[in-house]
Amino acid sequence: MQIKKGQHLSATTEFKKGQNTGENNFNWKGGLVKTNCKFCNKEFYIKPSRIKIGIGKFCSKSCNAKSRTGKNGANWQERKIKRTCEICGKEFWANIYMIEKGYSRFCSRTCGYKGKKLYFGKDHPNWLGGITPLNFTIRNSLEYKQWRSDVFQRDNWTCQTCGIHSGEGKRVYLEAHHIKHFAQIIKDNNVRDIIEAQLCNELWDIDNGVTLCKDCHLLTRKKNSE
Repeated sequence: MQIKKGQHLSATTEFKKGQNTGENNFNWKGGLVKTNCKFCNKEFYIKPSRIKIGIGKFCSKSCNAKSRTGKNGANWQERKIKRTCEICGKEFWANIYMIEKGYSRFCSRTCGYKGKKLYFGKDHPNWLGGITPLNFTIRNSLEYKQWRSDVFQRDNWTCQTCGIHSGEGKRVYLEAHHIKHFAQIIKDNNVRDIIEAQLCNELWDIDNGVTLCKDCHLLTRKKNSE
């Protein structure tokens, strides 16, 4: 006897379409309920279980997104405050989070570009005399690579903060950190070129270096910048 798809051998267990769906299902809880979209007030149907867990407030993804952006956001006045552009003096709205990070000082990209020029080079508060090219040259010199290797060797290739090191199939990226800042040493000793850097004993003192993993080095930089 040829058995068709969905057909059972026994007549007593023969599948009947719709027998266990809808109101006939033992999990039936009343079906969809009518509710109103909290953004556009449009009526739509949704499962009671979704309302119970706090979702299903909007009729579509579009209404959901619009309810959380711009002036329609529940925390609009709390999230943004009025600022004055440092270049043109125009008032604009800025996000509090961005202000705390040091941004939102200008009303537009045009003013931002003009403002960047005001704090560029010698006018920047962190200006140290234009030593970036010299830093790059020193850090790529044989003397610097030797100093770095000596620091690693003294510390047994282990992070001196968390104790992590490479081994057992695990590879750890290590960095040699200057206890007294590299740029400060150059400034204090008035180092102007690579020759003067090679003759600067303080620059190659391994007691001024410590081995750190990448994560611990980042934390050290953050603490020093605070």
